[in-house]
This record gives sequence, structure tokens and C-alpha cells, in this order.
Amino acid sequence: MDKPLVRITWNDASDTLEPWVSEEELKKFSSSTALVVSVGYLAHKNRSYITIAGDWQDDCKIWGRVTKIPKKMVVSIEEIPLPKDTPNEDAVP
Repeated sequence: MDKPLVRITWNDASDTLEPWVSEEELKKFSSSTALVVSVGYLAHKNRSYITIAGDWQDDCKIWGRVTKIPKKMVVSIEEIPLPKDTPNEDAVP
């Protein structure tokens, strides 16, 4: 798997916790943001979306914990450098 690890900061959609809110609460809610930071492998991107995944299972070639983020909601994308492959002496065989 040759995909970069990325940190994406983005504005998430949100809703109120209560079903009914006052005009004052509505204005306060409308001016707030739900800024989210997501980390994962950059699995796919197209004109509209960026898709990241938290896991990759090499034997079966499958992704896990997949998130699709609309590009218009993205604030920033930063690539996270990965260390070179080194043997892990503590790994369980």
C-alpha cells in the first residue's frame, strides 16, 4: 500500500442538541463552527471528495474506518511523514 498519511482539518455539518431553540440560541448556533481534525491514509480523492481510511488490511486488500469528506468543507490537508520500515522487535509473530 503506497498511500500517504494525512491530517485533514475540516468544517463538519452539525445540528442542535434540542429539537426546539429560541431565536437567540439559533443565532449563536449559526455562528459557531464544528472544526474537526481527522487523520488517516489518503485512500482516494476526486473533484468533490477526499476519502481517508484509518486501517489497511494488506492480505485481503481492504480498507477500514473509511471517512468521505466534501472538499468544500476542507480547511487544510497536511501530509504526515511516515518512518522508514524498520523491524519491530516487540511485534508478536
